[in-house]
Formats: sequence, C-alpha cells, structure tokens
Amino acid sequence: MPVITKEKFDLVVKDERDLKILDRYICETNLKYLCKTILKFKDWDTVHDDLQKFDIETKQKKFKLYLLPRGHLKTSIITIAKTIQDLLKNPDAKILITSAVWNNSRTFLYEIKEYLESKSILPWLYGAFKSELWNSDQIIIRHRKIPNKTPSIDTAGTEKPMTSQHYDIIRADDLVNDSNITNPEQIL
Repeated sequence: MPVITKEKFDLVVKDERDLKILDRYICETNLKYLCKTILKFKDWDTVHDDLQKFDIETKQKKFKLYLLPRGHLKTSIITIAKTIQDLLKNPDAKILITSAVWNNSRTFLYEIKEYLESKSILPWLYGAFKSELWNSDQIIIRHRKIPNKTPSIDTAGTEKPMTSQHYDIIRADDLVNDSNITNPEQIL
C-alpha cells in the first residue's frame, strides 16, 4: 500500500465526508485494511499478505483455490471479509456461500451480518445494509440497485437443493467432511 504523506492527506481530506470517501475506497481496494482496521482482525500476518497478493494477481481468474492449513484464517479472510469487500465494490453482486454442512454456511452469514449491522464501522461508512430480506439463510443488502430474485448472499450445504439461482461468486468453504467422503458407494 502506498504511503500518503501528511501534507497529501491534508490536501485531500478536508472533513468527515472526505474521510468516509477515502475509507470506503480503501475498504473496497485493500483487503488487509478492511480486515485489520475495519473488521478488527487481530491475527493478520505475512502469510495473509501473500494471500492478498495471490488474490490480486488472480483477480481475472474465474476459479481460485485458496490452500492454507487449518487455523490460518481462510474462512475469516476469504469467506467473511472478501465476501463483504465484494458487496462493498458491487452492491448488485449475487454471492453463494456453501459448505459441506449448510449450518456452517449460515454461521458464516451470521458473522457477515454482524459486521454489516453493528460490529464494525461499515454502517457509518456506507449506511444501513439491512433490508426486508435479512434472515439466517440469505440477505439482500439495501444498497442493491438492480432488482433480482437471487439474494446478495445466499447459503447452501450438501443437504440444500439449489435450482434457478445464478450467482456471480461462489465461495466454497470446507466442502469435504467425513460424511461426504466415507459413504458405502466410495468404500466399494
């Protein structure tokens, strides 16, 4: 991230409105800033700098595979924070969060909703996000401009059939578990 001198900062930021515009821009373009400064993630480390670099370098790729050992904040940074960043950049985005267990996807959405409602300064920066469709399975953010039957964020698991939905982004988090890799058909 480029360093801004105090003189340049003072030239650009004249009041609270300017500060909000700057904060919004940095949230939308810098995942580290969003995670550490806005969402207050405390464990960002150099491995996450590499993760952000990979994400930037592969932004034009349709499919990405993020491989980090368990306990390295993949879910927090990619499923939670990156999903928030994608909606900040494009309020009309349609994102599916899926996991082997549907309830895990719901838990991820619950955390996202907390950040969008009260656990960060995002409502101060962007205004209220909550709309009429705001439940444990799916949400539509208030900032959406183009009507669409597909939610801003939807959740799924192996036990939820998905039909007639068209997502811009699919975040698949922990798709493999004992129940879906050790069944009788696979043992034979």
